Amino acid sequence: MYSPKDVLKAVLKARRELGLESRGEPKIVDTVFHEDSGTLLVIAEDRPDKAGVLGPGGWVLKKVKDELGVEQIGARAMTDIKVKLERVKLAIRHYLMLAKSLEDPIKRLILERVIPILRNELGYPRRSLYEGDPLDTHQVIVGYSGGVDSTSTLIVLRKAGLNPIAVTVDPGSHILSAKTKASIRKLAKKVDVPHFFVKPEKEVFERIFEDSVAGRIHPCGSCSREIENTILHEAQKRDICLVGFGDMLPTGSHSLQLRPNNRVKMNILAALAYSKTDSILLARSIGYPFTRLTYGCQFLRALHRKHPHFRFVSVQRVLREARANILEPNQALQYIKSIFM
Repeated sequence: MYSPKDVLKAVLKARRELGLESRGEPKIVDTVFHEDSGTLLVIAEDRPDKAGVLGPGGWVLKKVKDELGVEQIGARAMTDIKVKLERVKLAIRHYLMLAKSLEDPIKRLILERVIPILRNELGYPRRSLYEGDPLDTHQVIVGYSGGVDSTSTLIVLRKAGLNPIAVTVDPGSHILSAKTKASIRKLAKKVDVPHFFVKPEKEVFERIFEDSVAGRIHPCGSCSREIENTILHEAQKRDICLVGFGDMLPTGSHSLQLRPNNRVKMNILAALAYSKTDSILLARSIGYPFTRLTYGCQFLRALHRKHPHFRFVSVQRVLREARANILEPNQALQYIKSIFM
């Protein structure tokens, strides 16, 4: 529908209109249009070609989107796609190996439900989400923050028929405001999954809160660990072995890990080597109200103002995702700007 030639013509026109210096035409090797979401993916040969398609701040691609009249648009380099597919293959090999050491029902769940999700991704960029018949019982709990990545995690697992439950850890109003909780409930309904809030150990989070306010620790690492522990405990109470999270950093063999009490932690978006753009586009497919990238919860933003040195720790956390090619440079910049606002 939109050929590489058509897109290149629109790119060159946009660059001229923006007054950008021409250093040779960016090489566009393929285009993929997903009619269900109205999303056009432009595949450039390498990262410099992708940079030419995007333009400063993504303005070239925005003008191309308007010129072609598509709902959504993204760009990837073929070299990055090859790296992505290798990461998915690493995950598949690890999942097959780990499954040998497990017993049913979790072994069968990984072999029959999870690995097909990964194998389906090997068709990227020409693929749609893997779909499986819904299971009768809930087979996975997902730690749900209401953010783009945990929302996309729910979408992937629900489409695959794993019948997930969304669980949000609620440490208190200093972390989750009433408005945020209402938004989380609304989003869970959009994904069409059961959702509930759980309270963590009060003493543990009080200690994290006190140490953070006093400037002794940056809270994100400690908070993340305790949220994971709380959700793993909830999974054990409900006799659910598979526990999902939205973090996209632990790719390949790190995306599936054994935890105490026969729980298995899975980062499915990381296993699929998703980027932030992939996650945003998927979340938007169910009407996710994405506006702009803002780093951290309301508590962390208050800490940035009280203890300015915490901002540099937060920036390092953003840069980790940029180095891993999860974030585009302009996305990392948006996060960093929000840290200093």
